[in-house]
Amino acid sequence: ACATCARPTVLEGDWTGGTVGARADLGSAFHAVAAEVLRTLRDTGQTSMPHQECIEVMRETTAAGPWLLSPGDGTASSTGYDMLVQMVLALATEEWPNPARFLAIEDRLSHEVIGPDGVARMATGTPDLVIADPPRGLLIIDHKTGMAKPPTPREIPDDDVIRGLQYMSDHADFQLHVYGLLAFKQWPRAQTVTLRERNWRWLGPWREATITREALEHDEPYLGELMMKLERAMAEGEGSELAAPRSGPHCTSRCPVARSCPIPRERRRLGVLHTK
Repeated sequence: ACATCARPTVLEGDWTGGTVGARADLGSAFHAVAAEVLRTLRDTGQTSMPHQECIEVMRETTAAGPWLLSPGDGTASSTGYDMLVQMVLALATEEWPNPARFLAIEDRLSHEVIGPDGVARMATGTPDLVIADPPRGLLIIDHKTGMAKPPTPREIPDDDVIRGLQYMSDHADFQLHVYGLLAFKQWPRAQTVTLRERNWRWLGPWREATITREALEHDEPYLGELMMKLERAMAEGEGSELAAPRSGPHCTSRCPVARSCPIPRERRRLGVLHTK
């Protein structure tokens, strides 16, 4: 998000919210449950986990975690426990053909990136799952739990995988290039990285996009410049020119600082669909 409008990042330390917090709890709880399920599959060699076992893992994980979920209202937009159960049951139906190829599950990757000012800054990221994709590729799985639905092409490919960043969630382009950079540095023999996502709330086909190692030529300098500017913006605060609000398709009702944004609401077009 900081690549499109740095204002939420600069101000987020002073902001607290209600429904966004509830959505964050739901998303964090699901990611923790999914990670525990996938670790179990890797350890046991199973390609899927029975529904009831998934539910037991969910209960143990949420009991040990810090999340507070309401019972939920039974609707598709629920941020409560009912939606967590629904998404975990959906996860239980998924087959993972070769769990022995799981390389990282919620493990933090890091790499020092040099900015235009010559300063080294640590770039980090925690992919949900990294899978070896022979012969020389990596597959990064990204779990989605939000309410937004990306555009869908008129025709679904025969292999039931939708390809192209234009059909993926907001900021998938940023995730692909940052996770790609970190993964290429962590596994030097990899030549391609594919980011594959699925929204466990809405289900539907997996969606994915791929980059090659050649992307590092531009991605590393880009990230170095972005991190330099973000550091400067956070040091200078809301008055920084770099933290000036920037309207665009990223302006949605989910923006944590929308109420204080100086750009008129009609120019931000909050609540309007930006894609068909």
